[in-house]
Amino acid sequence: MNFSKLFDIPRGHEHLAFVDVDFDLDTRLFIDPTLIEYDPSPIGRECHALITSYFREVFDCIRREDWEMLWQLSMFAREPNETALGLSRNVPSGRGASPEILMRIYQDIKEQGLLDNGLIHNPADIVLYTENFGADRMSDLLTNVIRRGLHRFTIEQCFMHSYALSQESVFLGAFWSPEAGCWGNASAPTLVVHGKKRLLVPKQFVSKRSVKDTSEMFMRIIIPYLQEEHLAADTSLVRHGVDRKGRSWTKPPIKADVRKDELRYGSIKNRVCAYLNRDFRAAEEYNEFTRHKLENDGGLLSDWELDRITYGVGWQLAEDA
Repeated sequence: MNFSKLFDIPRGHEHLAFVDVDFDLDTRLFIDPTLIEYDPSPIGRECHALITSYFREVFDCIRREDWEMLWQLSMFAREPNETALGLSRNVPSGRGASPEILMRIYQDIKEQGLLDNGLIHNPADIVLYTENFGADRMSDLLTNVIRRGLHRFTIEQCFMHSYALSQESVFLGAFWSPEAGCWGNASAPTLVVHGKKRLLVPKQFVSKRSVKDTSEMFMRIIIPYLQEEHLAADTSLVRHGVDRKGRSWTKPPIKADVRKDELRYGSIKNRVCAYLNRDFRAAEEYNEFTRHKLENDGGLLSDWELDRITYGVGWQLAEDA
């Protein structure tokens, strides 16, 4: 059952402010920190402030190697179930960002100097540059961090669509409290469906994969630099030939060959970091590419795309039948 059916309103995201998930199934979408950062709406500003506050504490602790405090900050990052987003929500699979996983990630960030060299300065960069931490785990962590904002948004949507909240207060779960600089918890009336508390997610918060994507950065930004390096060094990947008039020509290697060659030495994230350690321009160029993409709505899922993801292909024909 989708929320639109629960609220008894027409389906279709052009009419909705939230992701109309089927809360009995998994919807493979993820809350993305970059989309929230660029969202000018009140809920976007509220959630971005929560995320900024939380990760400021995390990064400060990594810099001063305060592992005990980092453990406390990582305590409530496990896989949530209220949003029905991600890889497996009906039966938790353990894919969430557990404290053990986060601590290994934070230790790697410190050991590799990713804060000191400027590669990581916001949460999206953790997904971009660290192993074993992707869009799913970041989404899980962010859900917990911004739970207070999502709860307020959910209450607003329930009032807007005249849907009754739980009559009694329900334990909401942990959320980040910037005022206290630590995790907080509270109980309040909320949206309860079939005995389970639920959270609605603004539709502009979600993506199919990370907006800042390592593979995209590798192919669009870094490989062109590597092609020029191969050409200058005249490596074995450089292409040589003779045209019909007998003139010799030399061309850079094709992208696929450069990619294959690079991946002999490590993963895409490893090779991206290796290149950026000697030429930081690519990181700045990718940040500018991402900014331009989002300012032109290039990273947002359209209402049509959200309809296909949440309702299935051909849903409108079935609706009209």
